[in-house]
Amino acid sequence: MGARGRLTEFPERVPVGLSEAQKYRLEAIAEARGITLAGVVRYLIDKEWSEQHGCEASQDGPQEG
Repeated sequence: MGARGRLTEFPERVPVGLSEAQKYRLEAIAEARGITLAGVVRYLIDKEWSEQHGCEASQDGPQEG
């Protein structure tokens, strides 16, 4: 893992079971921010890690991916 626990590379596909509502919400966030679904997931993972470890959230905002 890279700095602050961020993944240095994000896999292109990750098998995850999502409800239709969860998938719709993530797609809506991605569309509103102009980034990919993977970018939204990476941003949320980084944000969660930062909150758990008392660090500031990513200053770069959502990552393109």
